[in-house]
Amino acid sequence: MTYDKEKLLDLFWEFNLYFTDHSKIASPGSINFAVSPETAEKRMEICRGCDQFDPKRLDCKRCGCYLPNKTEDTGESCPIDRWGADKEGWLSGAKELLEKIENHVPVTD
Repeated sequence: MTYDKEKLLDLFWEFNLYFTDHSKIASPGSINFAVSPETAEKRMEICRGCDQFDPKRLDCKRCGCYLPNKTEDTGESCPIDRWGADKEGWLSGAKELLEKIENHVPVTD
């Protein structure tokens, strides 16, 4: 059995987006790959400057997410499009995971 790696990675990405949409499931089951600390801080700074930011609870009034966690997740994005998901960062982590799987799970024709 063979498979197209790029198609599989795109499928992983779609699953990640689905499972990080907290409105679709009761408890999130996403594959969480963290962004770099610099990216997380840039996202957090954008949030701090937004009128939807609640400084006491550190959450977003629009989506209700706890921002210190949300800003670290590659699959997450701002509900009012001030910062987006990091597909390339997520795919990088997914490729590493896929390589580990390939080294442990034989794929045959």
